[in-house]
Amino acid sequence: MVVGGEGDEIERNFQAKVRLEPRNREEAAQRISIAFRAPQENFTIRDFELGKVLGVGSHSKVVRAKKKGSEHVYALKIMDKDFIIKENKVTCVKLERIVLDQLDHPGIVGLYFTFQDARCLYMALESCEGGELFDLISKRGRLSEIEARFYTAEVVEALEYLHGLGLIHCDIRPENLLLTADGHIKIADFGSVKPDKDSRVTVPLNLLSENTQASAGRAAYAPPEILNSSPATPG
Repeated sequence: MVVGGEGDEIERNFQAKVRLEPRNREEAAQRISIAFRAPQENFTIRDFELGKVLGVGSHSKVVRAKKKGSEHVYALKIMDKDFIIKENKVTCVKLERIVLDQLDHPGIVGLYFTFQDARCLYMALESCEGGELFDLISKRGRLSEIEARFYTAEVVEALEYLHGLGLIHCDIRPENLLLTADGHIKIADFGSVKPDKDSRVTVPLNLLSENTQASAGRAAYAPPEILNSSPATPG
C-alpha cells in the first residue's frame, strides 16, 4: 500500500484536471491546463465484475470488466502504484493517460474513464472482443495475403494519424494490435508513447523532458536505432 509521499504525488497528478506549475520563465509563458475528456470517477474495483485476464505488461495487467448494474464491458487496465514508483514508470503512466485521452481514431483503442484507490490506478479502455492479433497468428500459423494486407493497411492508417500528431508509439507488435468483434484493428498500450517537441497533442513540458531517455518497445521488437542507443524515430 502506498500512503503519503510519492503515492500522494501520483494521485494528485491523476485528478480530472492537471495544472502545470512552471519551473522557469519559459515554461511560465507556455503554461497550460489539460482538461480530461475521460473523467476520473469515484468508482472502486468492487463496482465491477472481473473476468479473464486479457494481457499482462511490465507494470500492469488488463482484465475484462463489466460494470455492475449495467451491460457495459471494458478492458480494465490495472496499474500498481508501488511498482510504478519503484520501477520509475510514473512519467510513462502520466503520458499514457494524457495522450490517450486526446486521441480520436477508429484504429486506436478508446479511453472511457479512470479511477484509483490506495493501491492501484485504473483505466477503463475499450474492450476488443476479437483478442490480440498475436493470438490469431499463433492459432493460424500464418495469415493469408489478403488478411495481411488488410491488417497492415489498418495499422498504417492509424500510425499515420499518430505521426501526424507528432507521436511515436514505440511498441507496435502483434500483442498490442487488438481486434474488434467485426475484425478491425485497434492499436493499444501507449505506455511507451513519445511525443516530439512539436506534437499537436497537449503534453506538459516537464513530462517531455523526463521522457527523453525512456526505453522504447520490448527487446524482441526494439527499433534498430534503440539497439544503437539512439533516440526512437517514426521512420
